[in-house]
Amino acid sequence: MARSMTETIWLNADYGPALFEFVERKASRRKKLLISAEMLARLGDFKTVADRPDERDLAAAQRLILQEAEGELPSAFMVANQYARVDKYITAAVMGQANLLTRLILEGAIDPGMDWRERGLRISGQDPLGWGQVKFFADVVRDVIGNPFRFRSFQQRWRTSDTVGLARGIYDERAFDRLPFLADALMDAGCDREDVISHCRSAGRHFRGCWLIDVILDRQ
Repeated sequence: MARSMTETIWLNADYGPALFEFVERKASRRKKLLISAEMLARLGDFKTVADRPDERDLAAAQRLILQEAEGELPSAFMVANQYARVDKYITAAVMGQANLLTRLILEGAIDPGMDWRERGLRISGQDPLGWGQVKFFADVVRDVIGNPFRFRSFQQRWRTSDTVGLARGIYDERAFDRLPFLADALMDAGCDREDVISHCRSAGRHFRGCWLIDVILDRQ
């Protein structure tokens, strides 16, 4: 699917693994780590996954991933076993391999006799993760990567003290409820980009590494 990706598919598809595969080679390691951290956090919400790491190990792995993403740690992978009991889920996450992590989660949660790609397509309301898991993955990838079919120019004059301050607070505190205020600040700064303003005001979920916040803060 990745080779035949179009902008329409990117904007509307619910199958996260295909979206991630399409951008994996070009995405920065930081972006891949942040996506993996969200998927690892999602794993913590589901108690039915076979051999799921305990809460302490999940929290330690997420902390290490974020420290590397922030430049506070050279490699989460190199030190993970000092802080957590490393298993297949945590290994995939600290390596930034979000597709592998999603596959492992699905394999641990759904009928082991079914191919993992089929599991993403044959979903019933009783599945503990099912389609909701791969759709969540798609939402994360789209928010963190943005639209790879559009060049995202951002004028320096839009980086006022108000817009940068709001973006920094949203990023540090995961306070995505402040995004509408950021839209107002950007418009006050002269920003007329419809995709930028609409992203701030969208009802969809946002995650650490959100493409717009990263653009304002000049992060990759």
